Amino acid sequence: MKHFFRHFSWIVTIPLAVIVIVFGIVNRELVVVDLWPLPLFFEAPLVLVIFSSFVAGFLIGALIMWFSAGRYRRRVREARNRVAQLEYDVRVLQHDKARAEAKAAAVPGTVPGTTSGATSGAANTVVGQQGSTSLPAA
Repeated sequence: MKHFFRHFSWIVTIPLAVIVIVFGIVNRELVVVDLWPLPLFFEAPLVLVIFSSFVAGFLIGALIMWFSAGRYRRRVREARNRVAQLEYDVRVLQHDKARAEAKAAAVPGTVPGTTSGATSGAANTVVGQQGSTSLPAA
């Protein structure tokens, strides 16, 4: 598919370039360009006047689009910063958790992974419908 689009772009570009070249050759006449509110006027080839007006219109349109998309770029930038901050927070919490587990494992008589500080010899009691069942601590 990528190969097709590479050739397709050449199929479109070459005839378009030929049309632009022929247009430039045919329209070589000099025209007077009057910049009305200003007291400036000059003579230039017609093709130069037409192409420069296309370029100026393109640049003005691009500038308008750039400014109108500014709030979306800002939102994306803020979202990236928020994601980076949250990833940092996750790494800090994982580090703190690993440090706390290592500290709990180093203290004799505690079970790693519990927050109540239950001893390894204690048993938890679960009361169900059929009576109580004694389960060893995890």
